Amino acid sequence: MIEDIPLISIGFDGYNLTETLKGFSETKSKNIILCAIDGFTKHVIPEEMNIGDWEEVRELFRKNNLNFYGLAGHCNISDDNDIEKMIKRMKFTNFMGGRHADTNAGHKGTESNFYKNINQIIDLAEELDLTICLETHGDIIDSAKSGRKLLERVNSRRVKIAYDPANVYFYSRGSINPSEDIKYAMDYIGIIHFKGVCHDENKSKWSFPVMEKSGFSYNDFFKALAESDYRGKIALEVEGRLKFEENKGFFEDPVWDKDRIIKTYNSEIEYLKQKLYWI
Repeated sequence: MIEDIPLISIGFDGYNLTETLKGFSETKSKNIILCAIDGFTKHVIPEEMNIGDWEEVRELFRKNNLNFYGLAGHCNISDDNDIEKMIKRMKFTNFMGGRHADTNAGHKGTESNFYKNINQIIDLAEELDLTICLETHGDIIDSAKSGRKLLERVNSRRVKIAYDPANVYFYSRGSINPSEDIKYAMDYIGIIHFKGVCHDENKSKWSFPVMEKSGFSYNDFFKALAESDYRGKIALEVEGRLKFEENKGFFEDPVWDKDRIIKTYNSEIEYLKQKLYWI
């Protein structure tokens, strides 16, 4: 059901885990993808926690009547130093009852190391019954085209693409149209992340607003999904402290209060319910 769309916890950036889960208890979906994103939102850091800490997180989910859907556990698979960290994050995901973990493939130019390291990740994913989704993050995977090329070689049911159309548009500086690009890898998509993206006239400043204000046509993107009868996994992000308004241009938006975050998640859920009518 579209009402149960997983919500990525990035919207509560700046809030601790207790506050974040209390906020999510008031949203229309109770499925949560928790963030452990290096250099950005870290609501949990599994590799720095012990089993007692993990149990406390599980209890917080129970108290707030929330379901742990998966982890945004962004490491770089091509980086040898990140493999042990990714392993801990996968084990945490399994401990929490999740079946899905997002991560990054690695920086461009490190493909050979990615192919060396991915086998260890696949073996553990098989053992833990996890799906590992590599996000389109402007790195080795910057589009559906490059993602398909990578996954054709990996050839594992445990590794898919986490397709983020806003990321594809942002990292390509608007040169790639996600509505056309996604068609190249529809069979390799493990999950689609939804958020908005826009830019100024010179494409020098970027913001991630609600989807209706995106710089590319989400209506065309939804049409592409409908034509392919996409029925795979989806997830919703609320992101962006840099805000754009017609009369003000770009300006820094302070950390939102919880009511505003909850309202935005709920309004975006309703927006997707209207657009993804066939799911």
